[in-house]
Amino acid sequence: MNGDTALVAVKVARRSELAEGRPTAASAGERPIVLYRIGGAVYATDAKCTHANVDLADGRVVGGLIECPLHVAYFDIASGKGMGPPITRNLRTFPVSIDGDDVFVRLAAADMQSPYSE
Repeated sequence: MNGDTALVAVKVARRSELAEGRPTAASAGERPIVLYRIGGAVYATDAKCTHANVDLADGRVVGGLIECPLHVAYFDIASGKGMGPPITRNLRTFPVSIDGDDVFVRLAAADMQSPYSE
């Protein structure tokens, strides 16, 4: 780590484009993320399940949880906490801010690269 922990605000979407209760794929720099609009609030997580590297944008929102489409396990969207097996690692979340209709995710510049190998 280079010691630069300052967070950068990156515009990732327009709030009006986010459907209530549906995951939406987006990116912060080169990092794939998923946005969720729940009860008017917007949340952001990493894009892939920590257990099986599956796209969570293809999952289903159930209450405040995102269901992995592969193994039907759940993560809490606000905290990223895995809600039981087979999940062994929590999902990374990112702070979100709204300015008018613009949605911003805050993350360190070093985190704007994709953590996933193709």
